[in-house]
Amino acid sequence: MSASVWDPGLQNERTTLAWGRSALALLVCGLLTATLAASRHWFPAVVVALVAMGSAAGLRRVARHRYLDASSALVAERPLPDGRLGAALVLGVVGLGALAVTLVVVTSTGAIRAR
Repeated sequence: MSASVWDPGLQNERTTLAWGRSALALLVCGLLTATLAASRHWFPAVVVALVAMGSAAGLRRVARHRYLDASSALVAERPLPDGRLGAALVLGVVGLGALAVTLVVVTSTGAIRAR
């Protein structure tokens, strides 16, 4: 009887669920930010909403691929995927933060006027 390569604790599935929760949180926070931005002007609100929806969908898709890669690596006893997904998430969060700061600066200087 050979020892199992991985712990039967379903870590890969739990990690995928965590990425799904992160994508859902990204979507909800983005849509809430868009709602707040809509009180000033519709254009930044639409941009923020589209960026949030696209980012959440992309994160969910990448997480699904990562799950499949990790599952096949575990079965084939290959090394697990690297941390590029985490780095991409950090870059996405920083980008959204920069977008939010830009939105605040632009709306506070009056470059975009509320109707």
